[in-house]
Amino acid sequence: MRVLFTLLICVAIAITAAGCGDAPNAKITKAKFEKLESGMTYEKATEIIGGEGELMAETGKKGEEMYIVTYQYKGDGLGSNAILVFQGGKLQVKSQNGLK
Repeated sequence: MRVLFTLLICVAIAITAAGCGDAPNAKITKAKFEKLESGMTYEKATEIIGGEGELMAETGKKGEEMYIVTYQYKGDGLGSNAILVFQGGKLQVKSQNGLK
């Protein structure tokens, strides 16, 4: 399980670094990132951030406990972003790079 989470994060970071994808989504700040807590729902996270993230990866069947989704939110600085991984609808992993 830990390997799967690490793999999903690496894939999301690699895609981000390559500059792939459009991001018409909400931006995230370090203050908003710090309010996110493990076990929080995606809906609560989007409420805190102010909008939806860009879907980067998805595995499993929606509605099942092993359904895992990875979202990216961009920050204001060049290359700044946050990656959020949800399993079974709950925040399991969060990471950020360069948020202000």
